[in-house]
Amino acid sequence: MGHRVIQRINQCDICEKIPEDGENMWEMGRQIWCEECCDKQEENGVRIMSTFDDLKLAKRPGFANLSATIHFENGYGAIVICGHWAISSDEKPFELSVLKNGRICYDTPITDDVVGNCTEDEITSLLQEIEYLPMDAPK
Repeated sequence: MGHRVIQRINQCDICEKIPEDGENMWEMGRQIWCEECCDKQEENGVRIMSTFDDLKLAKRPGFANLSATIHFENGYGAIVICGHWAISSDEKPFELSVLKNGRICYDTPITDDVVGNCTEDEITSLLQEIEYLPMDAPK
């Protein structure tokens, strides 16, 4: 007996375009964008997404850990730490806390705590989710 297969057809959250067969769609935080909308954003000089490389990890006076803070236009941001006090391992050395209006926030759809044991790629994914949270994101 065969298995039932459900095909998911994405639609661009910006222009509502449904892709042609084989056309790429991009996950931008919690949204799906078509390639045309991504290109328009880049042409207008709008930065598409933040990555781990945007962080400037540095030792702060009085702290044992390396840390970096990043803020986004939606009022959210993140603190990323690496070191003795971080929830981490050798393979996954980073911990991330979500910020809202400059303070640690424990009630977002992303997490209700800090996110420990992260790789650089996992930090990038989390930063992108935070960057695309709506200004008043429901939990």
